[in-house]
Amino acid sequence: MTLLTSPAIRLLRNVKIAHKLSFVALAFAIPLLIVLALLFQNLRQDVLQIQEKQAAIKAIATKYELRQLIQRQRALQHMRILGNKQLDASISENQGKIENLLKQTEQNSSIRQAWTAQTSKQATLKATDSFTEYGKLLNAIELEITEIANSSKLALDSDLTTHQLVNIYLSSLPQIEEKLSVITGRGAAYIDTGLFEAGEDVMLNSLHMLTKLNLSELASSMQNLGAQGKEYASANSNVQASITGAKKFLERSQDEVLASVNQSNGQAFLQAGTDNLQALQATKTVIANLIADNLAHEIAKANQHAWQMSIGIILLLLLASYFLMAIYQALTSDLKILAKAVAETAAGNLQNRVSSPGKDELAQLINAVGRMNAELSSLVANIRLSAQTVDVIAREIHDENTDLASRTESQAASLQQTASAMDELTATMSENAGNLAQANSLMHSSAERVQQGLQVMENSILSMQTVTASAKKITEIIGVMDGIAFQTNILALNAAVEAARAGQEGRGFAVVAAEVRNLAQRSANAAKEIKGLIASSGQAVEAGSKMINTAGQTMRNIADNVQVVTELIKQIAKASQEQSVGISDVNRAIADIDEITQDNTRLVEMASESTAKLEEQAASLGAAVSVFKTSTITTEAQHLHLASSSNDSYMLTAPGKKRLAA
Repeated sequence: MTLLTSPAIRLLRNVKIAHKLSFVALAFAIPLLIVLALLFQNLRQDVLQIQEKQAAIKAIATKYELRQLIQRQRALQHMRILGNKQLDASISENQGKIENLLKQTEQNSSIRQAWTAQTSKQATLKATDSFTEYGKLLNAIELEITEIANSSKLALDSDLTTHQLVNIYLSSLPQIEEKLSVITGRGAAYIDTGLFEAGEDVMLNSLHMLTKLNLSELASSMQNLGAQGKEYASANSNVQASITGAKKFLERSQDEVLASVNQSNGQAFLQAGTDNLQALQATKTVIANLIADNLAHEIAKANQHAWQMSIGIILLLLLASYFLMAIYQALTSDLKILAKAVAETAAGNLQNRVSSPGKDELAQLINAVGRMNAELSSLVANIRLSAQTVDVIAREIHDENTDLASRTESQAASLQQTASAMDELTATMSENAGNLAQANSLMHSSAERVQQGLQVMENSILSMQTVTASAKKITEIIGVMDGIAFQTNILALNAAVEAARAGQEGRGFAVVAAEVRNLAQRSANAAKEIKGLIASSGQAVEAGSKMINTAGQTMRNIADNVQVVTELIKQIAKASQEQSVGISDVNRAIADIDEITQDNTRLVEMASESTAKLEEQAASLGAAVSVFKTSTITTEAQHLHLASSSNDSYMLTAPGKKRLAA
């Protein structure tokens, strides 16, 4: 599809939007105008066809007038040939009317030629031949009327009412007129002569019946049309009056011609028939006027339809032009906004924020450009911030490298001093190792003596535990004695109570009970005192046992501590020997560090040169993004600052960020 439309795409890309819209408008307008032209041409053809029908009505009316005059001439000639010599003047007058009408309407037609031939041979014709020749002339006129009606499509009108009226105008009324004309001419001749030609009476009788039938059909048709409006009702009244007159004339003809009663004269009968024919001609004129009015109404309706279509088309074109202009203005307006935004972006102005409330593709593109400017502004601001930050950090690194170089030199000197100090420390550690060996020997002998004292304390603790157990047994025995004394006291009390009950006989027993009671109380008091002394001795023994236990535990702790100290001194002595070896290694490592420090000094100098180049690149980056105009924001670089804390440390501070360089 793209391959098919690519030539048109390349062509349209080279023209402006106004030309594109004009091309699209023409692409749709030209076919539309062609269709409208064809439609209006059809409407015009319809109007011309209706006008042609109107012209046909006028032409047919002239033909009918000529036809009526020829019908009258036929009747007059028929009567004159059959013996009525008083009609010469009427014949000449009627012939003059026919020739004048032919001059006006039939200059070079076949009707005029046929008429000329008829008049030239009229004197030699018999009555039957004359009637026949005039009939041929009337048939020729009828053929021309039919041809006019067919060529103008008058008989094929689409409107039903008009079609019915045309049928009455072209068929029903002309047939009735012809029949009445024949009845008038032949009837008038019969009244004058009293003679029928062979079969003429039968023919006239048939014409009477057919004419009555035709009149009834015409009355019924007009009756149906009369209900369609006031104009049709008036025409119906006129036609019905003509039909009534024609029927009366037929009744008269029935009497005077067919029945041969109440006869007048031929000329009077001819005049009556002529009057009826003129009434029918007037009726045809009324019908023709109705047809003409209907055709005029159709023309007005077609013109109105054309005007309505024209107005509708004009309104549609105006509406289409309005929307086309609105589309053009919307497109150009959006494109101007878009072009201006892109131009300002190209010029480095990122502060432009374009947006569109629409939902079409251009509105989406404008909003995308606005978002692009916002994102690009943020990006450039971040780049600018990063450039400033890089510049600040590069300066900081440069300062730190400078400080690091000086401190590295100081560190090298300090390492030399450390090496000499480590030599002295090695000698001191060797001396400490000897002293720790002697201390280890002394602590070993002390530990043995502490073990001997611990054994003596354990024997004392066992003796005290034995004494404590004996004191507990004595206490238990005294408790038994105290219980016995208490029970004895109770028994003595009971014996005294019983002696008191016994009265005089128990007085001696009461004395004995009192003495027993006194002895029991004294035994109880002595037991209590012994129990108290033994309890005090037990408590003292128990306290001494606890003290001996505590002393024993303390001796055990001392022995354990002496053992631990001995082990520690052994480990310290071993560690001192290892430290002596390690310090020798440290001396060698310090010498290596001194060499590395010298190398670090050279690397710091190279880092300072690289930092200087980084500063130059940061400055170039800042200059590159400084051409852009971004939104007013508080950049992080505006808050960056260097705070000097000492000769060998710097603090780089920013919102939310901290870094210590030492």
